[in-house]
Amino acid sequence: MIELRKVKVEEINELSKLATKIVKEHYDPIIGEETNAYMLNLFQTPEGLKKQMDDGYDFFWAILDDVKVGYFAFKPKEGRMYLSKLYIDKEYRGRKIASTIFDYLVKTTKSQNMTKIFLNVNKHNDDTLAIYKHLGFVKIKAEVNPIGHGYYMDDYVLEYTI
Repeated sequence: MIELRKVKVEEINELSKLATKIVKEHYDPIIGEETNAYMLNLFQTPEGLKKQMDDGYDFFWAILDDVKVGYFAFKPKEGRMYLSKLYIDKEYRGRKIASTIFDYLVKTTKSQNMTKIFLNVNKHNDDTLAIYKHLGFVKIKAEVNPIGHGYYMDDYVLEYTI
């Protein structure tokens, strides 16, 4: 059974460790080690994660058989629900964890009287793009967002209508 539980502030170091493992494994081949190291330092360190929590993002663990196998983060933004992160450890993918998270997100979005969920995905992240397409997301635009020191995020924005 998959349990979804809100991350406690005192678990932020554990979250950072899992985030670094998953993101490094997944994104090094897509965006390169140097760019990924910069992004990990910006977004997945305890300080980066705490800043996002302080900015209103809710972080949740995905727990399978008492093992923390992934996490996700979201917040209301622009009248829609913004899914900022959804990461699952490689060895646990394909077990309907993402579907469970997505169902939870849909219920949460509805409970806040919103009808759309949106997110950013790297344009070259083909496996993840396919998963979101399977879930019913559609591309609404492409965007390039600078994140400092000459680095940028080259993404598609996807949206799901409930």
